[in-house]
Amino acid sequence: MLLTDLSLEDILIPQIFPLLSYRDWLNIRSTSRALCSIIQVFLSKNRSLPVPVHSESLLKVLTQSATNIRVLNLANASYLKDDVLRAILQKNHKLKSLNLRNCTALTPGILQVVSIQCKELQVLLLGGCGWVKTDALDYHTFHHKRLLETKNNPVPQSQDMLAVLGIIGLRSCVQLRKKSRYVGKDDLFSKLNSPDKLKKISHKHLKKKPRTRIRSLVELDLSNNVELSDLTFTEFFVVFNLIRHLNISKLPQVTDITMKHIAENLKELEHLDISENMKISDRGLYTVAKHCRKLRSVRLERCIGITGLTIEFLEKNGIRVQKGRGCMFNQPDASMLPPIWLYPSIPSFLLDSPENSEIIPQGQDNVSVENLLQASSSRRFNPGRLETRMGFSRHYNAPESLPVSRPQPSPQSGEFSGLSRSSQPASYSSSEVNMTSEAKNDIFKHP
Repeated sequence: MLLTDLSLEDILIPQIFPLLSYRDWLNIRSTSRALCSIIQVFLSKNRSLPVPVHSESLLKVLTQSATNIRVLNLANASYLKDDVLRAILQKNHKLKSLNLRNCTALTPGILQVVSIQCKELQVLLLGGCGWVKTDALDYHTFHHKRLLETKNNPVPQSQDMLAVLGIIGLRSCVQLRKKSRYVGKDDLFSKLNSPDKLKKISHKHLKKKPRTRIRSLVELDLSNNVELSDLTFTEFFVVFNLIRHLNISKLPQVTDITMKHIAENLKELEHLDISENMKISDRGLYTVAKHCRKLRSVRLERCIGITGLTIEFLEKNGIRVQKGRGCMFNQPDASMLPPIWLYPSIPSFLLDSPENSEIIPQGQDNVSVENLLQASSSRRFNPGRLETRMGFSRHYNAPESLPVSRPQPSPQSGEFSGLSRSSQPASYSSSEVNMTSEAKNDIFKHP
């Protein structure tokens, strides 16, 4: 039995061809004229391109006649430009998933095309796209908000006779070169005065009107876009409040304010990724965990503002925490230590205990962390006592041979106390050192 002997509509298109890769489609297409015509029919009805196409010419061949694509994956397509993607989006209005990760050749104007043409979009992945700006996301938010208002509050029919004729489709439209089927004043008057016939006319018109389904985003990836800030998400999460998977990692300008907007609006949130966000502290993460009751997992990598106290709270509430490497709440390890300039210097009056007096040299105003790391190899050095005297509570029992625990974020401001990117290490101030127990408990209050 040959491939051409199988049923095209019942077997080949729904069951066989979707299981093959796009390279297999192209190989079959170049075999014979009969198979080429079969593949062209399949490409016109194809619903998914799950694997990125690494050539602009191949992408044009695969999408030239496609009008029903639901899943489009174009990740890492550095060749992709606005005109190529615009031609695809204008023909595929039922697109539900769009992956544009690391497509650096696009411009912010392409989001306008996505907003207008793809009203059923549910998955939007824009990680690593430096062209994503706040203005483009604001337009996407405004357009979707207007669509929802129009759907919920339709425009009432006017009492003007000309407007009524236009609504029920009885007037000729010169611009579209369409002529009304009802010719003559007497015939039109009789149709309008007969309730039964008028009802049929309206019903026919509503049948011809296309149905537009407006859907909200369910999965969003805006990671590694350095220009996005808290102002970007002020109105965004109010409109798109059905997001379940959210990735806002590697956004250096995002703070606890964004976490507050997430907690107030995203009640359906299940998975959250805030990796490498230095300005997010215990306050923001605790607020999200408290108000997003469906949260199941949080990804935290290199989050220097998150301490073990919040991690214990998440794990007790059944939330899976993916810590990764370089997190402040992990036990110290040589491979996880950040550069030495990230550490603050420790005031000498904190190290004048009898246990540490033989190891730490006295009479110095500031002792660098290099000396502390060298001194930590001795069993007589007690980092737990040092950390307690600095005003921070321990969340695990560290062995005596481990180095000093890394500095923790300030519970009041949420920022990393004592850090400086200058060549000389920063030092703790007296107000940061003399921290009361009441201030330490404020991190669990709502921002």
